[in-house]
Amino acid sequence: MFCIYGILSRGREQIVPKWDYFFKKYSMRAKTSVFLLIISIATIVCISAFYGWFLIKSDRIATGTAKPYFPYSDYSIDELNKMYPQTMNENVVTTQSPEQTHQKFISALKAGDFDEAVKCCLLIEEA
Repeated sequence: MFCIYGILSRGREQIVPKWDYFFKKYSMRAKTSVFLLIISIATIVCISAFYGWFLIKSDRIATGTAKPYFPYSDYSIDELNKMYPQTMNENVVTTQSPEQTHQKFISALKAGDFDEAVKCCLLIEEA
């Protein structure tokens, strides 16, 4: 027994692929319609995929994490650190835990001392 395209054959009998059966059974109009439907679906899928990719890349360009020229590749960590240095709170020595800060803030609010509440939460530089 010999099998090609799902059709069984024995010995030297003629092997008829499934595609020949399809082409003989349906009219040219039906074949054209199926072909155009497949091409249309493939085109819609490709356009949708490109549009989704474009939306993602344009969002990254707007936030400044991707290069503004094609192929819109993302910046590396080193490039981002050069462009947006993190110097404001870098190497700040922590003197208390967040729970302690929150407790001081709540106690200052309950006492009505708003200046003290602001001082414990904000970094105020004295000139």
